[in-house]
Amino acid sequence: MPEDKTLLLVDGNALIHRAFHAYPLLTHEGKPINCVYGFARMLIRALAQLKPHYAIVTFDLAKKTFRHEKFALYKAHRVAAPQALYDQIPMVHALVKAFGFPAVGVEGYEADDVIATFTRKAREHKLNVAIMTGDKDTFQLVSEGVSVFTPSNGNQRGLQEVTPEQVLERLGVEPAKVAALKALAGDPSDNIPGVPGIGAKTAVTLLKEFATLEELLAGAKKGDPRIPERLARMLSSHEQEARDAYQLVLLVDDIPITLDLTHSTTAYALSRPALHRMCAEFNFESLLKILPPPSRTQQKALF
Repeated sequence: MPEDKTLLLVDGNALIHRAFHAYPLLTHEGKPINCVYGFARMLIRALAQLKPHYAIVTFDLAKKTFRHEKFALYKAHRVAAPQALYDQIPMVHALVKAFGFPAVGVEGYEADDVIATFTRKAREHKLNVAIMTGDKDTFQLVSEGVSVFTPSNGNQRGLQEVTPEQVLERLGVEPAKVAALKALAGDPSDNIPGVPGIGAKTAVTLLKEFATLEELLAGAKKGDPRIPERLARMLSSHEQEARDAYQLVLLVDDIPITLDLTHSTTAYALSRPALHRMCAEFNFESLLKILPPPSRTQQKALF
């Protein structure tokens, strides 16, 4: 497989939530259909802009993960989404099937872990990886040959690429240190407390001096002069909490799943009759106008 082939990994749940808030749309009967429309629109744009050879959509499952077992309060403060969003999830799954792409979720893990595992496996096969999401947790995966693409806000169109340089510019640390940054400063979105007395700016300053969280913790115990005495005491007294938080935010890239691209090719995705039928069923006329004519050519693996 040549290096110029690209696998698009889509964070399905992230796109569903973005679509729900970005595209207010109802059927003629008054039934919300914004998640399905927005998801289709964003995925069509991604295929047109990135031109990947393969695509896989990942989803969270409606079950607790290993992170909930490790930390009972993980994401405990999150308010449930409106029922109108949940009602559309089966339809989004049907939409992904209409595109001809696999919809992958693994019990006990989050969609980001599936993305991390597929990313590692894809790079081992010399595939470039484009991750489509709005979740900054995936920034820790960004590297040579791996970029995150986020749907743009406002009136801008297309996807905005996040490169290793942009991760450093936006967060203050390189991708390999993103998990350590969150472990130290905490992550309110996931209800992870972090180390008391250490905010994002302080965490960035510390991580500029130390390559890993373990090196920083070891330095705090040894009285490393690069760590102010007050911070060294805080790190030492909350050492285990920092390690536990790190395990929560670090994405798992060794889930025992197979990266099978046989049914992931994008060559005929936009011309699949099933996709045209679904768009017609929901009266997505604006999407039908930009889709190529339906084709009965079967998808084939590219290798």
